[in-house]
Parts: sequence; structure tokens; C-alpha cells
Amino acid sequence: MPKNKATVFLWDFPKQDFPMWKKLCADEDDFETYEEYQASIARLERMLEAGGSTVVRLKFPVAAFMIMLARRGLENTSANRARVLEEVGRGQPDIS
Repeated sequence: MPKNKATVFLWDFPKQDFPMWKKLCADEDDFETYEEYQASIARLERMLEAGGSTVVRLKFPVAAFMIMLARRGLENTSANRARVLEEVGRGQPDIS
């Protein structure tokens, strides 16, 4: 019997948004450059796919993500960002 494979949603944003992302979303020890961030996401993507997961990159600007959080009445935390990615990735409308 085949196992259910997980679908994992990863956030990708434009390079010009990196300073805003770093200010609003990154921990102090996170990435110094957009390229470091992209390399890390690519490693994570390969690891997840090697484990049988389907990876979907959702691409939208940082400001749009902050609006999605606000519309849901959610604080900007990593757990809430993951929740929004899951909701958007599964096709739930972006409404409060």
C-alpha cells in the first residue's frame, strides 16, 4: 500500500525584497544574503524531495505576505507564516 506523500509549501520572494524579509521575518542568525537564503531553500527542497515529499514554491512579495497575515488576524511568527503558506498552497482564498 503506497504511503501518502506530504506536500510542503516553501516561500520564495523577489530578490529586492530581501532587506524587508530580513527585517520582518529573519532571526538574527539567519542569512546575510539573498543568495544564502536561496541556497538554503534549494538544499531543503532537495532533502524533502529525496524523502518523497512534493515541494511547491509559492512566490509572492514580502509586503503581500504581511497583508495575508494581517487579513487573517495573525501575528508575524514563523508558525503563522507556515500556516498561511499551507492555506494559500492548498487553495484557500486569501480572505479574513
